[in-house]
Amino acid sequence: MFGTEDELSSLLMQDLHLIERGLQPVQQESPLPKGHIDILARDAKGNLVVIEVKRRQAELAAVSQLKRYVEEVAKRKNTVVRGVLCAPSVSENAKKMLDGYGLEFYKLNYEISNPSAKIIGLEKKQKILGEY
Repeated sequence: MFGTEDELSSLLMQDLHLIERGLQPVQQESPLPKGHIDILARDAKGNLVVIEVKRRQAELAAVSQLKRYVEEVAKRKNTVVRGVLCAPSVSENAKKMLDGYGLEFYKLNYEISNPSAKIIGLEKKQKILGEY
């Protein structure tokens, strides 16, 4: 199958600047006791960044998963850890949950073709004026 989460993660690892300038890869598929972090990176300020990639709309389970990974890495490394969820879309409830936890969402636009997938855009979804 083309356009798997693993393939999308690998594409992002090639150029994490799509997400944020200065973001440097640390490890892909970093194991934890309950799951694997898709991408572990370090931002320009030296903070660790846990990046979770979803190939479909992100729901509450994806937010809970990201939060669990961020908390586990923060506990293990005793440092500030940011959490980033990348997906084509996010449900309204999941977006509220992300905001409540201080986690970030980036809309991941990708194109699937035979024999691979290609990322065609990534944009940070910020609140619009009416949401404040």
